[in-house]
Amino acid sequence: MTKQVAYKINFSGSGDIESRVKGIEKTFSNLGKKMQSVGKRMSIGISLPLSAAIAKISQVGMEAVESENLFRESFKDMSDQARNWSKSLSDSLGLNAYELRKQSATMFTMTRGMGLAKDTAFELSTGLTKLAYDFASFRDMDVSEAMEAIQSGITGETEPMKRRGVLLQESIIKQTALNKGLIQQGEQLTEQQKVYARYLAILEQTKDAQGDLA
Repeated sequence: MTKQVAYKINFSGSGDIESRVKGIEKTFSNLGKKMQSVGKRMSIGISLPLSAAIAKISQVGMEAVESENLFRESFKDMSDQARNWSKSLSDSLGLNAYELRKQSATMFTMTRGMGLAKDTAFELSTGLTKLAYDFASFRDMDVSEAMEAIQSGITGETEPMKRRGVLLQESIIKQTALNKGLIQQGEQLTEQQKVYARYLAILEQTKDAQGDLA
């Protein structure tokens, strides 16, 4: 009979999370070396399933390391603030904190690249990451699909959100900017103002979905 071996990795709890994540690579490296030695003394029927299990655990661990690296490099001096946000949301809604940090870091990097100030990019990245989960729940779709549609909308691509009932064409974005006081009548939107106006338009048109996951 083939033996099944399970390993549980606990990423929760208090303490220095970054230090623990940095130790994951060393842990898996040492584990791999030990399993090579153990595998030589096992039959194929036992060692192959065990090796596959170790490979899967290693993959999960490396993905966690990569997401934390992305998070730190993206938010830099705002990392503590972003981490507190992800922990609070994770605790209140039972979401994966690592996924929240990875998704918000991606959005933060994108909006910073579009010229938004750090505080504004933080507002958008956290707000739209939370919205992606609500929108996915409301529309019965995958979170990754919802996030991709929202990211497309923020960059000015209208079709993905239009298919889900959110209109982001130029005339609506300009009217939103006027209504919210971003510009005065006759003024032209800067590229950064367009991004923020799209964000406000998305929030305005997804009110029914907001809080759906709670």
